[in-house]
Amino acid sequence: MHSNERSGLRKQWEVAVRNSSSRIYNFWISSFLVMAFPISLAHAQILVHFDLPSQPLAQSLKAIGTATNTDVGFSSSQVAGFIAPALKADLTVDGALTRVLAGTGLRPQHLDDHTIVIAGAGSSTSNSVELKLSSAKGSARAEVDDQVMMQQAEVAADSMTKQSQPSSQTAGLEEIVVTGTHIHNAEPITPVMVLTQDEIVSQGYTRLDQVIEQLPQNFKSGASQDSNPVSSAGNGAAQNYGYASGVNLRGLGANATLVLLNGRRLAPTAYGSVTDTSQMPVSMIDHIEILTDGASAIYGSDAVAGVVNIITKRDYSGVELGGRVDSISEGKTPNYGGNLLGGTSWDGGNAILDLDYEKDNPLFARKRSFTATLPDPTMLLPKNEKSSVYGSLQHRFTERLTLSGDALVTHRQYNAQDRLAPTDPFPYDAYGSSDQYSGSLQLDYRISSEWRTSLIVQGSKEADENTQVYTSGGYIIRAFPFDYQVFSLEPRLDGKLFEIPGGAVRVALGGQIRRETFREGTESGGLTGPLTLDGTTDESRHVSSAYGEILVPIVGEGNVMPFVRRLRIDISGRYDDYSDFGHTSNPKIGVEWVPLFGLALHATYSRSFQAPTLYETSNAINIGYVTAGPDPKSPSGSSVLLLVDGTNPNLKPETAKSFNAGLTYEPRFADGFKLDVAYFSIDFDNQINRLSPGVFNNVLDANVEPTLGSLVERDPSLAQIGQVLSAPGRTLYNGLAGYCTVGTPGCPTPDPASINALANIGYENSASVRVRGIDLIARYVGRTTPFGRFRADLDGTFFTTYQQQIGPGGSPSSPLNTLYNVLRFRAKANVGWEQAGWGVNARLNYSNAYDNINTAINPNCPGGNGCAISSWTTMDLSLSYASQAPANSPLAGIRIGLNATNLFNRSPPFVSSPPGSGAYPYDATNANAYLRMVGLTVTKKWGGEVGR
Repeated sequence: MHSNERSGLRKQWEVAVRNSSSRIYNFWISSFLVMAFPISLAHAQILVHFDLPSQPLAQSLKAIGTATNTDVGFSSSQVAGFIAPALKADLTVDGALTRVLAGTGLRPQHLDDHTIVIAGAGSSTSNSVELKLSSAKGSARAEVDDQVMMQQAEVAADSMTKQSQPSSQTAGLEEIVVTGTHIHNAEPITPVMVLTQDEIVSQGYTRLDQVIEQLPQNFKSGASQDSNPVSSAGNGAAQNYGYASGVNLRGLGANATLVLLNGRRLAPTAYGSVTDTSQMPVSMIDHIEILTDGASAIYGSDAVAGVVNIITKRDYSGVELGGRVDSISEGKTPNYGGNLLGGTSWDGGNAILDLDYEKDNPLFARKRSFTATLPDPTMLLPKNEKSSVYGSLQHRFTERLTLSGDALVTHRQYNAQDRLAPTDPFPYDAYGSSDQYSGSLQLDYRISSEWRTSLIVQGSKEADENTQVYTSGGYIIRAFPFDYQVFSLEPRLDGKLFEIPGGAVRVALGGQIRRETFREGTESGGLTGPLTLDGTTDESRHVSSAYGEILVPIVGEGNVMPFVRRLRIDISGRYDDYSDFGHTSNPKIGVEWVPLFGLALHATYSRSFQAPTLYETSNAINIGYVTAGPDPKSPSGSSVLLLVDGTNPNLKPETAKSFNAGLTYEPRFADGFKLDVAYFSIDFDNQINRLSPGVFNNVLDANVEPTLGSLVERDPSLAQIGQVLSAPGRTLYNGLAGYCTVGTPGCPTPDPASINALANIGYENSASVRVRGIDLIARYVGRTTPFGRFRADLDGTFFTTYQQQIGPGGSPSSPLNTLYNVLRFRAKANVGWEQAGWGVNARLNYSNAYDNINTAINPNCPGGNGCAISSWTTMDLSLSYASQAPANSPLAGIRIGLNATNLFNRSPPFVSSPPGSGAYPYDATNANAYLRMVGLTVTKKWGGEVGR
């Protein structure tokens, strides 16, 4: 049998299998269409709300078809290389298709009320596709067999694509790069979670940090206002002096997740521990892309647990004025804010300006029954006042040359109060400010129809100021100036190398030169009088990088075979050379296999790294403490300890190996449904660790010492002790004499012979973490019906393993499902409905039960009984109405939203603690003390898409 005959028989077999599997489905669909025939007559005139990001044209066409209950037929080769513009308006199906097809040379052709084929400008319906007709009792509908339509459309599309290809290449402003790849118009192997602004707003969120904190993949420890030095809740809290809100995917640390703004690296807070997202207003966001996979091969440092890319609006016309008031709850003054957004477009360009302001009022512990016993004043939430200015500009000078740029300036002031101990007669007061500055320019040049190059200049800075007033101690500590800066220059090139039977082999190449700087000045003194400068720290480094990526479609449309509809391999790698610690190379390989229509399997393996921050490698801290601590091995029950705390210029990068495997399922019989299931495995080694304050005097505790390994040494030699005590620049405190400073009048020098143990509690590459788990994301977006449009979302993360080793040679422990640590299972589910401008969303948030144990500090329940911490389920509800008035009406463009979080007013699960400890009676990293909160938002739009 000849190969052509075999190929023909194979195609006939595939068609027969697919037809037989869909006969029952088609029967029910046909029956429904017969009953719905009167409604379908007006189908083309129904207005549907769209909120689609700029994305590959194929994705927009599918989304339009789903939203309008229309079969939109096209071939992949026909729309390859086209990027649809963002679409935000209420439109008919024809209006929506006209917008996304503008400039492509393609047009929609109606076959019937529910079937549209994408054709070339000069083609006819008869040349595009043939119909198989079926009838059913008095009415008939053209039933298009998907396999026949797609095969014939591909043949007809060849000439159309050739004619329209030049115009597709002129859409310079609309070509995009998705998070996780540097190749234009390519989908990354690992699926990217996308949250649009419409989803954010419709579900009642008013701030970006609210969105991030409710992601089951995120952990609040050290990356939220609740997790800070005063609450001491969670790892990393000790460095969050500015009460910043960031991202901490997988609980690996806030600086193990890379946060990008339009693909550009943002400066972290001055200590380098958090990239603050709380100052980025929702009004400027178009959508958020979240990649939960290692990505150092693409982006370099920090992309260990994943990447969060905040994509701002780039194509907006009109004016929007908005106001909001939220956190309306018992015992708390409401938060309030507003924004003004304006944009204008011209031939080849667009400019946007967004202004936003918000004031967040504090929540005092005395206003909640479950925290009323905490000493007053204690703020469970600090006071914040934020303002921001965002602007973007893009212009196409020629069909080849495009310039785009954006800038963001934010300012946040905060104030927090607490009593550090119940017996403290005076409160602790912390206040300060955080300023963010970020800007970038990108010049894109199209070398040919298949190749383009970019030059990107970017700068970002966070300037912090922090003042801590210890009234009872009678002194002040102030840090200023206190900033972190990042500047980079990056050339990039990508395009098609050649064609193979599976499609085009594409490659991206690039390099980057980056400079990072850190400055800190500290001063201290009494409550009155001038402060004395304690010291300054200035650190900087240069980073030179080179990277490459190649995408190989082994099997594609040109060589489909049974059970292999598509097979792609993506290989990427990056080399980074740091001026302070050396170089590192990190590869990544990904494989995608599509065995059947609607089913895609994927797997990736990668190495990632996280560079130590400039603060961690500085000489900012160099302290020794001689103190007494409990020791069960000592006859007296205690021993004299020499504790060394400090930053470390000899730190090396943290390293990680990641494996991710999963599937994406979009069944034909359930249009609009999508299921993503993924297994993740991360081995995080050389992790930079600084022991928490709770370990300070407990390094010899029977439950703690085994976990610290070689960080603790018993019976050190006099030579070792002398070397530590006399280290250059080290400040030594004698805790045996009231923590006086050795060398000052009246402070005795400790006797080296009295020291029984030496412990390093400062920054060291000493820890490792093993993380395993499963993500499940299910989404359903229904078609528009006479009864409205329904959607449902389910998002959950289940950890099977979370094992850590604190010190070299130390015994491993599992903090999973314990106080201030990652929970085994978290999930959220949302159900939404919209009809004629009305919208309702109901969301359930679930956290499982766990143990009141912090393994690293004390494995025993603080209160004896009541070790279990109960599960916590809350419900949020949001209602909205968008005016359907004509564009010339004063009511046009008005949207009103009412949202309630924790609708049933559920208190956080109780956490027992020793009497008089001052510890919070709830877990601030896995719950909150807000109780029921109500919010109201009102927006008014003029011009542009007022029908939203």
